[in-house]
Amino acid sequence: MHIDAMTFPEPLGEVGEVARQAQAAGFSGLVFTEAGRTAYLSAAVASQAAPGLDLSTGVAVAFPRSPFVTAATAWELQDATGGKFRLGLGTQVRRHVVHRYGTAFDRPGPRLRDYVLAVKACFAAFRTGRLDHHGEFYDLDFITPQWSPGPIDAPDPPVDISAVNPWMLRMAGKWPTAYTSIRLASLATSPATLCPTCPKARQERVAHRPTSR
Repeated sequence: MHIDAMTFPEPLGEVGEVARQAQAAGFSGLVFTEAGRTAYLSAAVASQAAPGLDLSTGVAVAFPRSPFVTAATAWELQDATGGKFRLGLGTQVRRHVVHRYGTAFDRPGPRLRDYVLAVKACFAAFRTGRLDHHGEFYDLDFITPQWSPGPIDAPDPPVDISAVNPWMLRMAGKWPTAYTSIRLASLATSPATLCPTCPKARQERVAHRPTSR
């Protein structure tokens, strides 16, 4: 059985000990939330303090960071953990994104979908040296060896998304690596939203799956 422990933001000087204690207690990994502190930095400290732990962001706020910055950070963490990092991304809510981070929040669902596709295009570019993503919100087509972290000896980091509302749940259902987070949803509303939405999304994913030739 694989069991991760979710930890709230801690000072970086304490993260290493948290990671070691989690590993000693038998947890498979740590999931770092992001609030007043940066989930990526916590994951980096944990990767050095407790090698072998699975680490993930649960979740990092997407829009204030460019897709390239997020991809490069996740890439380095995947390298540092030997392939044991998962990139969890979420939209946050309008008030935080617009009034705290000072960035755009229009059409957050489609924007996050394009964001994730752009991140995956960056992963491919780190291996091939060619960046080519042209989406509804993000256009990325320039990379040089100096500004690329380069190939790593690990698979691309899996990308997860946080989902609560029906649009995001459909998106999660269509992407095999995505997960849903319903910590803010009530027990009464969660089944009513999840049960009809996720199976429908899976059916849509199968229906639109390209045929192998």
